[in-house]
Amino acid sequence: MRADRLLAETIYLLEHGRVPARELARRFEVSVRTVLRDMEALGMAGIPVMSFEGAGGGFALEERYRLDHRAMDREDVRLILTALRALSTAVQDQKLLGAIEKFQALGSAPEELRVDLSALGEDRRVQRNLRTIQAAIQNGHAVKMRYVSAAGRSAEHTVEPLYLEYKWYAWYLCAWSRVKQQALTYKLVRMDWVVETDEPVELHPGIAPEEDGRPEVKLKLRCREEARVPLIEYLHVQPQRQLENGDWLLEVCVPVDERFWRGVLLSLGDAVEVLSPPEVIAEFRVQARAVLRMYEEAGRE
Repeated sequence: MRADRLLAETIYLLEHGRVPARELARRFEVSVRTVLRDMEALGMAGIPVMSFEGAGGGFALEERYRLDHRAMDREDVRLILTALRALSTAVQDQKLLGAIEKFQALGSAPEELRVDLSALGEDRRVQRNLRTIQAAIQNGHAVKMRYVSAAGRSAEHTVEPLYLEYKWYAWYLCAWSRVKQQALTYKLVRMDWVVETDEPVELHPGIAPEEDGRPEVKLKLRCREEARVPLIEYLHVQPQRQLENGDWLLEVCVPVDERFWRGVLLSLGDAVEVLSPPEVIAEFRVQARAVLRMYEEAGRE
């Protein structure tokens, strides 16, 4: 286990340059003391680890150091190829296809695991936004976009992109807002257009939105057996206990402004009931009445 962590720490230092000990400890879920011992072990193994004192200190590898290709075995190559092929089904990128060809050249292996992530691709507009933002991140440039908030307000933003992330069945951009001076998340599907500017970005090491970057609400649910699996599948709820009548009590934390979980709960009809919080119950009551009224009026026409 420690050998795996030492290799992972070496790769992390190769990718990120100078890294504070506390960041390494957080990243690999160990204590700072363990990180210090790991860095000492890497040095004894011949890997040129440099340490830096002071507020901007930490650890880094000498620039001349490159990871020997023999650190990867046949199984590593197979797993990397599986991940790259899966990503290629979701992201249209010629460099990604080139990377697949390079790893294929390292050795053939049976493709025993296939992952189709084409659903992640969303539509062509999202794909264009993805490519533009990826290029801006690589070039160190800010991006300008027109963004529609969850409340339906449209505004022009210039932000400094940090990274792209797929979650909650959609692509998101984590970016530094120059107006609010903090990291925020933006949903790509809500971007009307995205343009890479020639404005250089500042470095914001370790900056990320707190957790999801959006306020969350904790739902307590009761559902019948037929709704339990869909709730686990789509919302990753945590079953708490089963009642004597066969119903289940469940809990899940969801982003307040996300529509997806609302759609899942409403699609299950009376097979699932929101027990708390009261504001969500009130919201669903209003929506249910409005839908019922609409269909009743349509039936009278």
